[in-house]
Amino acid sequence: MSYKIQYNKSADKCLAKMDRAVIRRILRRMHWLSENFDITKSEKLRGGFKNLYKLRIGDWRVIYRTEIKSQTLIVWFIGHRSEIYKLK
Repeated sequence: MSYKIQYNKSADKCLAKMDRAVIRRILRRMHWLSENFDITKSEKLRGGFKNLYKLRIGDWRVIYRTEIKSQTLIVWFIGHRSEIYKLK
């Protein structure tokens, strides 16, 4: 069963600044996650990112939240691993 993907405004801004090849890679991986969410173990974050999860895509990170009842993945932030955890 496939989950819906919803991008927050901050995630859209992050994507707008990226190279097209990186965007394609991230979107392809998010699509994969939405289709395989039930069999995937999500990595939960701590601290300022409590109740959020991360998806590693090479040196890039996608920070998202899940809504199980509505089967939605809400993407909050997308960025390089050296900068992403400084956002919050």
